[in-house]
Amino acid sequence: MSISLNHIAVVSRDKQKTIRFFELLGSHIKSSEVVSSERVETTFLPLGDSAPNIEIIEETIESDDHPVHRYRKKFGSGFHHIAVNVSEIDDVAKKLLKEGIQLVNETPKTGAHDTKIIFVHPKSTGGILVELVQP
Repeated sequence: MSISLNHIAVVSRDKQKTIRFFELLGSHIKSSEVVSSERVETTFLPLGDSAPNIEIIEETIESDDHPVHRYRKKFGSGFHHIAVNVSEIDDVAKKLLKEGIQLVNETPKTGAHDTKIIFVHPKSTGGILVELVQP
């Protein structure tokens, strides 16, 4: 099994200001879409030709049961999660579960760009939310 970095996700208090900052550094909006399975809007900006993207996420509805809303209330702006590409996400999930790794969702959801995604709970990774992505 091999992995590669897909993107780094951040939550921003002011999405437009964050976008403007990265545009000043030479980036541009690669894509923006609503991911209904996660109730978020994502905006991807590339960080160079071969580097991963930065993803700015914001909830589409402010609700105390929304994970991004709870995160923003607790921590404010900043790093949210790291996303890694995996192949055969179902097999990876089975392997992780067998090893006692806690998954936020045990079956893949549809993520941005029609990818399959599973989140790994921070309790199982030393405090970092990890998104598994099957492109």
